[in-house]
Amino acid sequence: MKEIDVLGIKIRDYSLKESLDAVKLYSDEGRVRTATCLFPRIFLDFADQHLLKEWIESLDLTVCDSYELLHGQNRSFFNLHSRSMKIHDFLELVFKYAAGSGKAIMVAAQTPDQMELVKTYVRGMQETVEIGAEYILEDYERRDRLYNEINDVVPGLLITAFPCETQAKLMLEGKKYINASLWLALPLESLKKGKEPKKMREDGLFERLRMHLRMKRYESREKP
Repeated sequence: MKEIDVLGIKIRDYSLKESLDAVKLYSDEGRVRTATCLFPRIFLDFADQHLLKEWIESLDLTVCDSYELLHGQNRSFFNLHSRSMKIHDFLELVFKYAAGSGKAIMVAAQTPDQMELVKTYVRGMQETVEIGAEYILEDYERRDRLYNEINDVVPGLLITAFPCETQAKLMLEGKKYINASLWLALPLESLKKGKEPKKMREDGLFERLRMHLRMKRYESREKP
């Protein structure tokens, strides 16, 4: 793990192996752990930068491509969708692990359309995933009902995809009230603007190898 600073926000950048080891550890802890994947455009999507900082620094696990985030400060491409194979591989393996764990997988979103978007994304990553529970939270003021539903299900993996600031507020407050193993916040805005997982895999072997080698090069810098 290495720590990077992006626009004054301290971000812990874990290697792919460290991230997956943490997920497996969290499954047996008996308390909720919070995680997200940091796509470059998240720094544009948050109007409240103080909320963004509080949320990111409170997370137990952040998965990102430090090359994208650090170079984005200087090259102004935060508006681009992440092409990080590290994030792609992390999500693919986490969904696979969750599918084989025997524990429930639950998805929460703000609208039926957003729910379908998330389910399509998750199943595109891992076809074996069976989503055991769904919840549509259209009115944030009624979030207590979401917490109650989560506690009835007690999911091994809770996946939420809300507009960015709603997601941050929900996670900062809700982690005190819910019973789950891992709460994974998927950035809704990046899912909308990104490619379908299947399309990402069909983009060509050369591109995948190039991104994979770049990830390995930057991960190697963590070693003393």
